Amino acid sequence: MLPENLDKETLVPLLPFGETLRPLILSSSLRGTDLRFLLQKRGVFVKSLRNSDTVPILMSILLSPLEFEILKNRQNLKESTPKTSDAKINWVSDKTVIQALPDDTEQLIKNLMEENSSYRLTSCSVQNIDSNKVVIDYSIERLDWTKDAFSSTTYHDGTVSISKDSKTNIATYQVEYTAPETKDVSDKFQDALYTHFQQQGVIPNDTTIQRILANHFFENKARYEYLIMFTTQKFAELSFQGIIDIDAGVDHKLSNFPESFDWLKDNIDQIELHGKGIHLTDILKLGELGALAFGEIEAEYKFEYTEAKGSCTIRYGFPDYYKNKPSVEFEAKVSNLSLHPSFIHVSKKSVRRYLLQQFLEKKYLFFDTFVNQKKADPRKRNLENQYVFEGTGWE
Repeated sequence: MLPENLDKETLVPLLPFGETLRPLILSSSLRGTDLRFLLQKRGVFVKSLRNSDTVPILMSILLSPLEFEILKNRQNLKESTPKTSDAKINWVSDKTVIQALPDDTEQLIKNLMEENSSYRLTSCSVQNIDSNKVVIDYSIERLDWTKDAFSSTTYHDGTVSISKDSKTNIATYQVEYTAPETKDVSDKFQDALYTHFQQQGVIPNDTTIQRILANHFFENKARYEYLIMFTTQKFAELSFQGIIDIDAGVDHKLSNFPESFDWLKDNIDQIELHGKGIHLTDILKLGELGALAFGEIEAEYKFEYTEAKGSCTIRYGFPDYYKNKPSVEFEAKVSNLSLHPSFIHVSKKSVRRYLLQQFLEKKYLFFDTFVNQKKADPRKRNLENQYVFEGTGWE
């Protein structure tokens, strides 16, 4: 608590340094390129993007107010963009989704909050769209040590929707989240609902929620082929224009590493490329050969449907898979959206949701192709053999 006789305007917040800077620079929303960018502005150049190389350097220097704002703004930008993932499971009951829901869904979410957590639930609303579709919107309050003394609390929204297709009897969970804490809440809520639905007898006790994880694919090559399908296959409303960003790790243990790229092996751990025509370059051949462990791709699309027209970029894949995160789930987000002038009045939020819905509809269709070709298996993997590779020195 601040002394009562101390006016806020007289208190000058101190910039964090050393250990007090750690919560910001280790934020899951900041990438290695963000930290290296800041170091380069200081004239410090590091070959590796690993936190073990960049974090100690940043903690040993005093950041200027401008440098601190750069990190905060990069974190805020990433957290303000909604990400979406979904999962499916068989529904084996005549009950509707509304009939199977807990009597007090809001209380169920509140019970998931842990004591001494850095965040708490502030609001929750349940919307019954129809008998087989329910949307739960919630907000959390997070204590954020990356802010100054008077703005250390931030607010973040999340959405979980549960719907059942009456024709296929497939139930779909769709999660929309912003900050990592909202993803944590949604995952816990999804697991709690799964247990509740089992107790209600509406889903089988011997099956698990179907998600698409990075380690469902047997090889780097198959994972690359899966991700690239979102640029080569047709969508009803989306038209692929080009790849503008790739994020991948180098598989140092690949036995037949291509000679023309041999300089990468044992020298480079991670590759992040930005440009307009990455899909036209030879770098993608590394993906075809399995030399790169692809994490994410960002691609440009044009779109046109009854309610809207314009262009967008969609970032999708398995974030940071190559950093030994084998069970990371497939996710997608519309990272940029531009509406045609004749549709400038349309809500961008609704357009983003619609485009992601159309994009994610192909997710399981594409994945089934790899399962049928025995290039992937959604069953739980042996944890001792879950890594496809072990990059030297990777975290």
